[in-house]
Amino acid sequence: MIRLRCLQIEDSESDAALILRLLIKNGFDVQSERVETAATLREALARQPWDIVIADYQLPDFNAPGALAILKESGLDIPFIVVSGMMGEEIAVQMMKEGAADYLTKGSLSRLAPAVGRELREAEVRRERRKAVAALAEEKERLLVTLRSIGEGVITTDMRGHITLVNPIAESLTGYPAAQAENRPLSEIFRLLAPDTDLPCVNPVSRVLDSGEGYESLQPYILVDVLGRERSISFGASPIRDEGKRIIGVVLVFRDMTREQKIHEILQNADKLQSIGVLAGGIAHDFNNLLSGIFCNIEIARISCRRGETDKTISRLGAALDVFSRAKDLTRQLLTFARGGMPVQKTMSIEPILRRSPTFMLSGSNVSCELHLQADLWLCYIDENQIAQVVDNVVLNARQAMPQGGQITITAENVPAGSPGLPATDLGDTVRISIRDTGPGIDPKLRSRIFDPFFTTKPSGNGLGLSMVYSIMKRHGGLVDLESQMGVGSTFFLYLPRAREDQKSVRGTGAVVPGVPTPRGEGKVLVMDDEEFIRNICRELLGECGFSVTCVSGGDEAIEIFRAARDEKKPFVMVLLDLTIPGGKGGCEILAELRHLDPAICAIAASGYSNDPVMSHPAEYGFSSCLVKPFKLEELFEAIHTCPGLLKSAP
Repeated sequence: MIRLRCLQIEDSESDAALILRLLIKNGFDVQSERVETAATLREALARQPWDIVIADYQLPDFNAPGALAILKESGLDIPFIVVSGMMGEEIAVQMMKEGAADYLTKGSLSRLAPAVGRELREAEVRRERRKAVAALAEEKERLLVTLRSIGEGVITTDMRGHITLVNPIAESLTGYPAAQAENRPLSEIFRLLAPDTDLPCVNPVSRVLDSGEGYESLQPYILVDVLGRERSISFGASPIRDEGKRIIGVVLVFRDMTREQKIHEILQNADKLQSIGVLAGGIAHDFNNLLSGIFCNIEIARISCRRGETDKTISRLGAALDVFSRAKDLTRQLLTFARGGMPVQKTMSIEPILRRSPTFMLSGSNVSCELHLQADLWLCYIDENQIAQVVDNVVLNARQAMPQGGQITITAENVPAGSPGLPATDLGDTVRISIRDTGPGIDPKLRSRIFDPFFTTKPSGNGLGLSMVYSIMKRHGGLVDLESQMGVGSTFFLYLPRAREDQKSVRGTGAVVPGVPTPRGEGKVLVMDDEEFIRNICRELLGECGFSVTCVSGGDEAIEIFRAARDEKKPFVMVLLDLTIPGGKGGCEILAELRHLDPAICAIAASGYSNDPVMSHPAEYGFSSCLVKPFKLEELFEAIHTCPGLLKSAP
């Protein structure tokens, strides 16, 4: 006999007795109670445990849906079976959706005993499952207590790579509470970037699941938390195996390396202070030489002018401008090295740079150069000056490695995404430039350090050249790689991303060269700059172009004058705005207000800070073009040519 505690919701004593007899006949030892109202049902549920509830669908003052709602409200897991004399299929389906275990008509009570037996078995399975879940929860709690005392972050996953457990340290480092992290793919919570490229890394759990072996980081990686903050970490991942040695998951242990890295950086910086002193002395020496060249050439030009020697005056002023350009390039190199020189990019071919740069850098040396350039090289979105500096530095490095002479071979070719031999699997279409020399090669012990700032093997070197190569390539979204063999030579590989379709509209016109025609325009131009001498120069140069020039030193004055000109029906046709005004509004803020007055105004940005994002992407901030201070006459003229409809038509 199977003991059965049966609670009946029935208003008919005879129907209740019939159900009781059927259950006893089928081998159940029944303890039964009958209720007819919601109140008595609640009392019965609270008084003792029940194995089954059998309810008539419709009673005079109660019904099965109401009874089922009360049972669900109590939180008790008791099978609920509906028995009715008349119940359509639609009602039966609705009851099943609401949680009833089964439904029967009083004309088919032969199904009652099997249904009760089935529900008792399923209820027992659910009880055992709850016990197992409770036992597992207790075990998990004990494990969490242990994990809370560990100073490292711990995350475990299942075979799908979905998170099953997160300890408090891991919560803190990732920024995700355990409740949010569990059951989600590890890649959504544990986001790793490579330390050198800032590119996403292969998930360490995937490595373990694919190889079946543990994996440990050999260098610090970057972990990005839920707020986008980055921190340096080291980690190790190992498989979790069951009694049969089968992998059932992975445990990932990681620790914050920020403090250790800061200590390491402090020690490194202490070592660099002496090198910085040497570097500062070298820079001062170079600038003094350049300034001497500028001053002397100008002095000679002034003397020649007094004597009426026009040709000599022009020659000396041209020489002063050449030295000035060298000083400007040195400043840009220092800004780039200091990570303050964001590239001012345009879409162009790398070919002109590769043809021009080696000729200049190898002039007067005993090193020859061969070029092998693919005919249809893809366009790249680059800063021409900075990429030229990259090529210059690599070529110069190769020249210095071959004091007795040698050969440099420069190759440029298109490399489609996914091609074999790429240094990173996630590179898209790129242009690869290889610069190979026949020098002595680089000692394998030194290769990991050649891109470090201040590291050099040359007695007179300052260690900036290759570190700037690395910095510039990184800022262009590219890569630099090296192959070297002692006694054979070295090859530097430069990978520049192919220009995207949306970048191809930002066309470059090549380097600014003397001969850009003086623009002839008309109308009023507003110049805003905090330096008086720059305002005076711009007034004179723009006046030579036919413009009427008004100069101001601050933003509020610029807005006031601009508005007054609009009101007088004598509007300005162009504005030249300095991006940085000490203690006042800069060019971007001023342009935003001027656009409210004249949405079509042509604007040119000017700044001595090449790290300003406006200088890299002027169109995104509403400017037609930009001028990097110090700028030459030709550069100003070229900027004016970018303003549509501003210039007079050629006669």
